[in-house]
Amino acid sequence: MPKRLRTLLQERRLSLKVLAAILACSSLVALAVASIQLYTRYLSDTKVLEERLADAEVMFLDDLRESLWRLDEPMIKHNIRSLSRLPFITRAQLLTAELKVYSAGKDTESPWVSQRQYAITYHFAGEQVPLGELNIWVDQRFILTNLKRQAWQTLVLQTSKTLIVSFLILAILHFFLFRHLRTLYRTAMNLSADDLSTPFQLKRNITHPDELGSMCDALENMRLRLRDGLDEIHSMQSEMQRVFMAANSSPSAIAIFNADNGIRVYSNSAYENYFGARDHLMQVLHIVTPEQQFPEWLDQLKQKGSWKNERFWPDKDQPRWLSTRCLFYRSDGEELILVTTTDISELRQARDQARHLLEHDNLTGLPNLQVGLKEARGLLTKADSEGLRVAMVTFSLEAYKAVKESFGSEWANQLVQEVAELLDTSLPDDAQLARSADNQFLCVQILHKEGDDYLLRMLEQLRALLAQPIQLQQQNIDCGFYAGVALYPHDGGDVDTLYQRALSALQQAENQRARIRHCFFDPSMEGIASRKLKIQSLLNTGAALEELDVYYQPLIDATTGHIVSFEALARWHNAELGFIPPPEFIAAAEDGGQIVELGELIMQTACLQLAQWRRLAPALKISVNISPLQLLDPAFESMVANALQLAGLPPQALKLEVTEQLMLQSSDQVLHKLNSLQSQGIQLAIDDFGSGYASLNYLSSYPFELLKIDQSFIMDIMREERLLTLTRTITELAHSLGLKVVAEGVETTEIASLLQTLECDLMQGYLFSRPLPVAEVTSLLEQGVPWPPNA
Repeated sequence: MPKRLRTLLQERRLSLKVLAAILACSSLVALAVASIQLYTRYLSDTKVLEERLADAEVMFLDDLRESLWRLDEPMIKHNIRSLSRLPFITRAQLLTAELKVYSAGKDTESPWVSQRQYAITYHFAGEQVPLGELNIWVDQRFILTNLKRQAWQTLVLQTSKTLIVSFLILAILHFFLFRHLRTLYRTAMNLSADDLSTPFQLKRNITHPDELGSMCDALENMRLRLRDGLDEIHSMQSEMQRVFMAANSSPSAIAIFNADNGIRVYSNSAYENYFGARDHLMQVLHIVTPEQQFPEWLDQLKQKGSWKNERFWPDKDQPRWLSTRCLFYRSDGEELILVTTTDISELRQARDQARHLLEHDNLTGLPNLQVGLKEARGLLTKADSEGLRVAMVTFSLEAYKAVKESFGSEWANQLVQEVAELLDTSLPDDAQLARSADNQFLCVQILHKEGDDYLLRMLEQLRALLAQPIQLQQQNIDCGFYAGVALYPHDGGDVDTLYQRALSALQQAENQRARIRHCFFDPSMEGIASRKLKIQSLLNTGAALEELDVYYQPLIDATTGHIVSFEALARWHNAELGFIPPPEFIAAAEDGGQIVELGELIMQTACLQLAQWRRLAPALKISVNISPLQLLDPAFESMVANALQLAGLPPQALKLEVTEQLMLQSSDQVLHKLNSLQSQGIQLAIDDFGSGYASLNYLSSYPFELLKIDQSFIMDIMREERLLTLTRTITELAHSLGLKVVAEGVETTEIASLLQTLECDLMQGYLFSRPLPVAEVTSLLEQGVPWPPNA
């Protein structure tokens, strides 16, 4: 067979199969039709034969009966010969009643020749008289001949029809189906894992979708899914490669074992560093958990799905802590165990260090408050079992805050470190010492003797020791040591109660500032502590923001006597606590972290109020006090800008007053903020100058425009020459630096006249006005007090 023909047959197998199927089906149908036709023709020929036999019976039987009745032998023979000459009769034989035989024709042996008998009788006198019996042999071969001829005709005709119809159907199928299937086949054959870009599409124009179009769409969707799937597979392969590389480069040992036999089926390069050539899970398990039996451990792992353990492995080459995690899973019907082992020696060390950091103060190395109270509980339990007392003492360093604000956190930390060393070396060995806050320490000790003499001697020794000045930055600092004492079980039956009452006693010692510098708890102190806690609670809940009022005290031009600005002063009156002095709630707000929010409220309130007053006095200004913590807040400048924008005020209408303690901090951040505020037109003032720790040399480094002399200099200036000299010196120095001077606490006309003589620029005090609520200031402005045009 030629190669091209074989190729064609291979390429057209479906067409050949369809053609064969059509031919087979058509042939079966044609055979059935031909069979029906031949059978019908056979029935027709048989019917014709019967009709001819019936005609012959009518024609010859009556003549033969008459001839037999008359015994007309010539007629009998004539009838027999005539009968035998009929085309479908081969032989005729008459057997008379007298057994005489008359026959004509030839004997023929053929399955198509059949014999028929007829009884011949004659009706005479009411009876049937038998005359004889006629036998004829009928030849049906002409029927066979006709059937053969008909069969050949039918076969030729049906075969022609079948072939024509089959090829026509095949052509139709080829036009509507096979050629498109061939196109789809070629497209499919051109697709590969590396190239799935050829789309499945049919070259035909149809208006209504059909099954072939649906199949093409299905194949195209399959191609797109395969393309997406291959992209995903490629991504997964890349991911698996990265995972494999990551696993192989991981410092942890990673291995996979068969759960049925425990044989290792995969391991990374680090596995050998941990376990060498151990290929069985049981060998690895013996290292990471030698106390476990393998069968029981495996059953437990299958039930829970995972297992984790940490163990120190005293390997002779490299002793280390190992953390092992096992994960049971199934993959393709196979049960596997993933084992990951990591060296956590450094992590364990880091945990211990972290635990130490969590339990100890980073600066002093002493236990923190939580650990100190925990140790105190143990001492209370021991003392209770032995019937002894326990002393809980809290210490504070008053100078901590001042040193931090004046010299910075580094020097404040150094102060804490030196005091911690003094306490640690001076306290008895059985005393438990801890750092409880930035400037506070906690000491808990069991008192083995009756009375308080031993405790008093210890406190006195500490007072004398810490009364010695500590030198910081070439300055002698009195650390301001104070102590509060609470005794168990007299002052409390649990650690928390004792600690709170020791703090109350400490606060009382700080308030009294007595020479002995310590105070034992007294039940009356709970009111003071309760008030402080209540203030802090009100600040935390925001109640202070609702109850806070802003009063305004005028500043007077010393030359003209006119009011040029107002200072905004916060006032707080609570229904339960009554009037709360500003130093009290401001200190609480600074300690609790609410000072930024509180200061923002005061500034916005003051600016909004000034915007209303400037309709009556356009040149009026407002002064707002700023806490050091506010200025250190990163969003302080934005807060000031928002307050001015909200009120629609120019920056020149606002003055910010800060304490000299903030100015003395060597902070570039603070200096940058002050310069930024001053460059915007906001005036900066040093408040309460002379009451802090700084010298006048710092004035040249900061962009202040006003200097407010503390009222402690002004109120007694008439009685003490020293104060007069200081005030004159401060004023002259401030003027030489380009600063205006504001005198606070002016209460008499004599002091006011003296300040005018000293060329003080502005004055403030009860001589002119106490702090006034909004309504009284508004009424004062509405009365038309004269204002200087360019004040």
